[in-house]
Amino acid sequence: MGKTMTSKNLTIVNFLIVFYFILLYLTYSYKVDHNLIQIIVELFTIPLLIAQIVFLVLGIKYLIEHKENFLLLISLLFLAVCSFFTLTNTF
Repeated sequence: MGKTMTSKNLTIVNFLIVFYFILLYLTYSYKVDHNLIQIIVELFTIPLLIAQIVFLVLGIKYLIEHKENFLLLISLLFLAVCSFFTLTNTF
């Protein structure tokens, strides 16, 4: 792991990915239909779907090596639940 791979960075990225998919769910559940939102969704959804899996694997690997971080564990649990719901509803 490099110096840029810290538990703080992983936690922030995990929460940002989860936050994006929660916002995506809210925009579709409240039927917000705006062109700018549709452009943002088209640009970021596929890369963040891939990033979910990548950061879930990286986070688990990091957590196995450094077991003392509780906030990283919580963010990984949120990311795993978010990954489960997005991947089961997508495919």
